[in-house]
Amino acid sequence: MNPDKPKRIILLASGDLWAGAEAVVYHLAKGLQKEPSINLMVVLLNKGKLAELCLLEGIDTRVIDETRYSFPQIAWRFATLIKGFRPHIIHSHRYKENLLTTLGRHFRHAPKLVCTVHGFSEGHKKLKTRITSIANNAILRFCFDKIVAVSNDITYRLVRERSFPTHKLVTIHNGIEIPSLRNQFKDNKKEIIIGSAGRLVPVKDYKLMVSIANKICKKDSRVKFILAGEGPEKDNIISRIKDYGLDGKFELLGHVDNMEEFYTTIDIYLNTSIHEGIPVTILEAMAHAIPVIAPNVGGIPEIISHGKTGYLMTTRDPDAIADFINELIQHKENLRTVARISREKIEKDFSLDSMVKAYLSVYENILGYTRRTQ
Repeated sequence: MNPDKPKRIILLASGDLWAGAEAVVYHLAKGLQKEPSINLMVVLLNKGKLAELCLLEGIDTRVIDETRYSFPQIAWRFATLIKGFRPHIIHSHRYKENLLTTLGRHFRHAPKLVCTVHGFSEGHKKLKTRITSIANNAILRFCFDKIVAVSNDITYRLVRERSFPTHKLVTIHNGIEIPSLRNQFKDNKKEIIIGSAGRLVPVKDYKLMVSIANKICKKDSRVKFILAGEGPEKDNIISRIKDYGLDGKFELLGHVDNMEEFYTTIDIYLNTSIHEGIPVTILEAMAHAIPVIAPNVGGIPEIISHGKTGYLMTTRDPDAIADFINELIQHKENLRTVARISREKIEKDFSLDSMVKAYLSVYENILGYTRRTQ
């Protein structure tokens, strides 16, 4: 196609809850909106924060509300949007969106299809979930032109475990906007706050976080834990908090709109996930110069170098993790050094500008031309 003509792109996402994938979609949309060579439409399946933010940026945003319509009705409305907008590329972000995206193949001027894989679900899966996963893998392998993995670990697993063709895969690390620098870990604080944020789902294993809190709070009365987010595991987490008698020591914040305030509140960021891609919340915490403790899983080692830009846990034993954190708290100068270097890492390797340019290169490559340097 003519590289001088605007490229019409649809970003298709759920937008049901605000988490890492939604943040990536928003930042990507915001970056693409500024590109004169791009004509962008964002299509979401839910009203919510993502829709609100996109509209505030002046992005052409359409909501096909999955709480109101059946899947066939959603498909018909999306097909109508495709017919009217005639996109060159449809870029989707989850199972249902991937299936809807394949509708584009049935139009005379079929668009190119791109998907971003943000992570994997781990542990026991119900039969319906396994079937959905198998169907999604087949759709991606045979119908999509390019599959973006947010970490090298996901790329490796897609090839080794799911037999994805390497020529369809590309790794693009998530990127974020760099905030103004906050005050780092202070001495003589009456309270030390350890926080985390994300969807309250099994793969995040926040029950482990509660178990760690139980061990730490018994040894250090200054420490308090906070957790931001919503999800189906909420009741199980609350139950464990009550079982340990952590009322007043472990607070569930629910959905948080002002994440800047959240990050300026905490002293240490703790991730307990069973698997991750490139978690946006870890990037954000590091960018705020907050020391991060996280498991050595998924794409996390691609962000954190142990003892330099954060701390990697090689165990899921709450006693061992709690002892390690208690020891860290006693060496605040080390925490401050790690926090400073971690922010420098994000500025250098995980900027929003780098992510947007990488996606533009993918789009332009599958449309058959090379991006011109400015």
